[in-house]
Amino acid sequence: MRQQLIRLAWLAIAGSAIACSQVQVEPGKSVILSPSMAAEFHRQCSRSPPPQFEGTWKPSTEVVAEMESHFARLQRLKSNLCCFPGARMRNVNRFARQYVGIVVEGRRLIYINGYRSNGPVKAQPLVGVCDGGEDYWGVLYDPEKRRFFDLAFNGFA
Repeated sequence: MRQQLIRLAWLAIAGSAIACSQVQVEPGKSVILSPSMAAEFHRQCSRSPPPQFEGTWKPSTEVVAEMESHFARLQRLKSNLCCFPGARMRNVNRFARQYVGIVVEGRRLIYINGYRSNGPVKAQPLVGVCDGGEDYWGVLYDPEKRRFFDLAFNGFA
């Protein structure tokens, strides 16, 4: 009986590893931020901030892995906010990403803050710069509908 439980545990671990390996994200490129940091995302100086929210939540690693598995959809999305309307994401995996869960009109959303980085992703504080163009961006993701929307890139000085 004990050996069967051990085998089942190993199968579960192997299955999780296979599912995670399908996510096309480099290790150290993304981090889930504390919900207490959500307010910092409204301090954008050269792109549209996320919408006003009435609450926060912390997305699980499973929800984030699911979201990241849909990054091909994000790369097809055209920017509809400041500062490059119609622009598209070139390759989301080339960017470090910070995630924070917000609640907007009763819906749980994830705001993604993306930025060009040569080092590991920063857990805190929020990485934000004025200007920077398409190397800095933000987008919302709805885990329930599995869709990205409101992509915005930073402007240029």
